[in-house]
Amino acid sequence: MKKIFSFLFLATLVLVGCKAVKDSNSLTFNPELKTSLENAHFKFEAKEIQPLTTTALSAVTNSGLIPPGSSPSRIVINGGSNFLIVKNDTLTVDLPYYGERQFGGAYNAETAGIKVEKALSTINLEYVPKKNTFVFSFKANGVDGEGFDFRGTVFTNGNANLQVYSSYRNTIAYSGKIDTLDE
Repeated sequence: MKKIFSFLFLATLVLVGCKAVKDSNSLTFNPELKTSLENAHFKFEAKEIQPLTTTALSAVTNSGLIPPGSSPSRIVINGGSNFLIVKNDTLTVDLPYYGERQFGGAYNAETAGIKVEKALSTINLEYVPKKNTFVFSFKANGVDGEGFDFRGTVFTNGNANLQVYSSYRNTIAYSGKIDTLDE
């Protein structure tokens, strides 16, 4: 009898612990955010940076030159310039950069990060039903002529990942939030 009660108690515990998990594909995008993405009228604000970890970046990290609570593979950023805005076919980017420059370039403090202020000719936007995400991509040149390839993934909860491929620098990724723009 004791074994039966033990078994029933254990079975109840397992059943209670196996709560139904909400299917991520059943979640839907906020209609305003979806419209904003489709009209290419949005703002991405970075919260974390995932640079390509190299020996040089690890040395900088060990010297204490990155924000507290960060590691060479994940740098937390708060405040400052950390955004990408697409508005009325105009692209404005001001993102910090942690990593290595592979080819020569200007050593100008104003262009140390990723800075773009250009008219945007094309933006590719695709909805991926299997993952219930939007994926966007476009190319642009920075203020100093450096070429950038931007690729982003937007999730139903408004979180987004942005990868930036550069003609002069190592690849870098950003995690943050994407939102509609106020008119």
